[in-house]
Amino acid sequence: MRTITPKPFNVYEFDELSDEAKQKAINGQRDFELQTENPWADEWRDTLHEIEKLFDIEVDFDSYNRHSISWRKWWNKEYGEEMLNLSGNRALSFLWNNYGRDIYKGKYYSCHDRWENGKYHYVSRRSKCTLVSGDCPLTGVCYDNDALDPMWNFLEGKSPDEKPMVIQHQFKYRFENWTVKDIIEDCVDSLCDAWEREEEYRLSDEGLVESIESNGYEYYEDGTLYAELKHGEVA
Repeated sequence: MRTITPKPFNVYEFDELSDEAKQKAINGQRDFELQTENPWADEWRDTLHEIEKLFDIEVDFDSYNRHSISWRKWWNKEYGEEMLNLSGNRALSFLWNNYGRDIYKGKYYSCHDRWENGKYHYVSRRSKCTLVSGDCPLTGVCYDNDALDPMWNFLEGKSPDEKPMVIQHQFKYRFENWTVKDIIEDCVDSLCDAWEREEEYRLSDEGLVESIESNGYEYYEDGTLYAELKHGEVA
């Protein structure tokens, strides 16, 4: 708690409020969050656009389900539908040959830097032989990993038991009869599911309290947000 002058009154940190005032503060923060966009929205969209370009698809996220994916030119390509229906080892070979270099990075082993024209230039060194998954290969942001996780699991033959519980529940890996189409759709599902879970957490009481505390917001005793006036402003 601190006292504001010249007209004395007290403002409080969130954890100093009564339970009733805390809930009012949480509800006020939720109203604010509902009127603003998730700060990571642009990064998520970037990954979605990269996925669309990579697989030659279009996704209507606002009304998303597996049937809202448009396959762009797949149906006009020679053997396009046949390729989408490949399964088992044939699907494995198709995906490796067409997307392996796009969704894997060479294993990182060093970084070289040099001073030139008044600033440092950094160059990371990666193996050309050993590829690794889970390294955000599309945009450099973690949403890449959310999107590509089902395909990595298929290509690497991993059991879903090795993945977090939320992945196990959302995606039932069907190694014998997964088709190329199934895998691409599950990649989009995985990305959209990650976003929906993040939005759900952002608007939950727990997520809102985290936002309040990380921003250092202060409140009147009843839980109303206190905002200091800037120079020249009138209350």
